[in-house]
Amino acid sequence: CSAEALNDILGKFYAGLRTKKGEKYQRSSYLCARSAFQRYLTALKRPFNLRTDAVFQYSNKLLDAVLKQNKSTGSCKAVRHKDAITDWGVRGLPACCCIFPGCLMLFWVF
Repeated sequence: CSAEALNDILGKFYAGLRTKKGEKYQRSSYLCARSAFQRYLTALKRPFNLRTDAVFQYSNKLLDAVLKQNKSTGSCKAVRHKDAITDWGVRGLPACCCIFPGCLMLFWVF
């Protein structure tokens, strides 16, 4: 697939990207999709950079327009933040990290 053909395909993909329920994704999901494609192309050793190559200007502008429209219409899903870590969790961090260094990550995941 040439860079020009991929640019057209990506533009259509970004414009039509929806959840199974037909809702629009959060902004970060669109950007993560582009990053995932970039990682895949890098693994295939393709010399494309989806964010910076001039060939992909159309799909990037379309992605920007989709994100801008989603923001202005409020049609994208609301951001869901994780709960703040509790005082109990903060007190437990130093002791936990001394016993098991990877424990800090467990607190942030849950």
